[in-house]
Parts: sequence; C-alpha cells; structure tokens
Amino acid sequence: MGTSLLVDDGLLELKVTEVKSPREVTVTVVHGGLVKARKGVNVPDVLIDCSALPAKVRTRVAHTLR
Repeated sequence: MGTSLLVDDGLLELKVTEVKSPREVTVTVVHGGLVKARKGVNVPDVLIDCSALPAKVRTRVAHTLR
C-alpha cells in the first residue's frame, strides 16, 4: 500500500490505499484529471515481471536500455 500509480505520463497520480486481490486495488486520487483513451499507467519503483512478453520484445527493450 502507498504505491503510486501514474497515468498519462504522470499528469494524474493515484495512491494505492487497499489491495483487495491480485487484480484489484482501491486508490486515492492525488492529482486528478480526465483519463483519456490510450494512455499508459506507470508504477515507479515497482519491479514488474515481464516474462509474459515475447522474447523478441524483451530483446528490443534490452537493446533500447543499453
């Protein structure tokens, strides 16, 4: 709990206040706004398992980060 979720390149910020299940959380809005279509969600400082990504994508990401 307390994890920040950043939406639309950080224009909107949410804080996790409760974890209800592995797929559902309750959040508090820190910086609100309109959530538009096709906007990403970032979870800074959290390691996310990317093993479900295809090997080709993982290779491209690793190359990009070099």
